[in-house]
Amino acid sequence: MATLRFFTDPHLGKVLISNTTPESRKRHTKFLTDNALSVVKCKHDVVCGGDLFDKFDNPKILKLNL
Repeated sequence: MATLRFFTDPHLGKVLISNTTPESRKRHTKFLTDNALSVVKCKHDVVCGGDLFDKFDNPKILKLNL
């Protein structure tokens, strides 16, 4: 039986300002990026059920080493 992994709405590239600090924003970005990379590299079928990126065009995010 195939295993599916669901990944929804990470909004890579989103910069949160309210109720955050520069350090917490760095941790949040690292968390989202690490999780997105783990999904891409997993050996299961993946369904992204929402917005992968926060913007239509984000060259910085698109330079991830996949």
